[in-house]
Amino acid sequence: MKSREEPSAFDNFQKFKEIREDNRQNAYENKVCRKLLNKLVPKSHEDRDYWTSRLEASSEPLAELQDFLHPFRLYSHRMQSWSINDLLKSPEKIVKVPLWQEFAIVLEKCQSEHRDLIPAMIFYNSAIEQDMVIHVAAHIQPPPGHMRIIRASSSGEGSVLIDTLDGFMQILGGHG
Repeated sequence: MKSREEPSAFDNFQKFKEIREDNRQNAYENKVCRKLLNKLVPKSHEDRDYWTSRLEASSEPLAELQDFLHPFRLYSHRMQSWSINDLLKSPEKIVKVPLWQEFAIVLEKCQSEHRDLIPAMIFYNSAIEQDMVIHVAAHIQPPPGHMRIIRASSSGEGSVLIDTLDGFMQILGGHG
């Protein structure tokens, strides 16, 4: 799991804020990995101890779980704030919303590093107190019985989808 960094007494305030934000992101990724592990490998499964040890020893625990998440490349990000109303903003304003800015970085990173995988990013929605996954896999059947939000692109050439974590896991093969 990702470790926590402690600020030094010699760090300035800006460095302190950066370390605090890194720790926040790392803690969220660790939490997400534990949730995914619980959904992917039940506690009674014989491989559970192996996967728990593997994640604990890894500095990139989410990357360790990628084999389970095919055809997606999952990233995580703990938002400072997010509102369902962000989805309703005009195309000019939506590019300024932190969720969309972060997902744009994920899209770019995935396109350059993992061209054969579908980019996806898990984030926490405090309004409904659930983890959600934003992705671009509009061609994949929606998860039955789960909430899905779709935002069509301005050009009409694509869509961005937001599924609950349980819905996303259902897409992956019934782990929801």
